[in-house]
Amino acid sequence: MRYFSLATRYAETRRKPILLIVCGLIATGKSTVAGLLSNLTGFSVFSSDQVRKKLAGIEPTSRRTDKFQKGIYAEQFTEQTYASLLEAAKQCLASGNGVIIDATFAAPRYRNQFLDLAGRFNVPVLFIECRSAEKTIRERLAAREKDPNEASDATWAVYRTMREQFKSFSELPKNCHIELNTDRNLARALGKLQAKL
Repeated sequence: MRYFSLATRYAETRRKPILLIVCGLIATGKSTVAGLLSNLTGFSVFSSDQVRKKLAGIEPTSRRTDKFQKGIYAEQFTEQTYASLLEAAKQCLASGNGVIIDATFAAPRYRNQFLDLAGRFNVPVLFIECRSAEKTIRERLAAREKDPNEASDATWAVYRTMREQFKSFSELPKNCHIELNTDRNLARALGKLQAKL
């Protein structure tokens, strides 16, 4: 699939810059989708997991056991993380390049900041909300705990707490939001997404 995406990118003319936001609850496949989109478009990906740990001065794969909204996951630290993601997106767009942001975007205020940014640069923005069945999410979280290269520290307990506080994307304009089921046939789902792009 990566080879096909790369060939497609080479065959097409230069794309207009676009701001792609890959978002949704934890373990719904955001990073996988962001990586595939990067292969398809050539856009850089900025991940909240990696940016957060860089701000904390720790290795991306260093595991933290901070509870929900504590330590490097406290609200103040989350605000710094989204501010860094916003700055990275701004620099890419200012250079005439598209960009992919990989983060949950659980709070509408962060979504609005990126909507405003796209408006300032007069580029399209698309929030790609990844969704998955809870059975799949639980399996993915269990697999992550055994993966030494995984940057995310999320656990099933964190997922359940976040799920209760997660705000729907209903405030976004319909043309700026798409849902992507990552449980099965991801290739077909990405094909539909490519057509929309």
